[in-house]
Amino acid sequence: MDAADAPLTVRRIRALLDAGPPTRVIREVLDCVRGADTEIEPCMTPLLLDQLHGIEERIARLEGSRRSLSRLLAPLA
Repeated sequence: MDAADAPLTVRRIRALLDAGPPTRVIREVLDCVRGADTEIEPCMTPLLLDQLHGIEERIARLEGSRRSLSRLLAPLA
């Protein structure tokens, strides 16, 4: 990476971090990011879709936990 490319690379990494994948996935995807933003090459779609599905599963588990805790706390309110 050229020093002149560093700000763009940092912006890309930050955008990818904001999207939630772990750094090991970002390392894999980073070479496939093009353009001024985070335009991902289509070959990375399956990997990123797996990450999205994992996030959706974690959200569903957390929502279930929240409902369970709310039911437990309801009599105390």
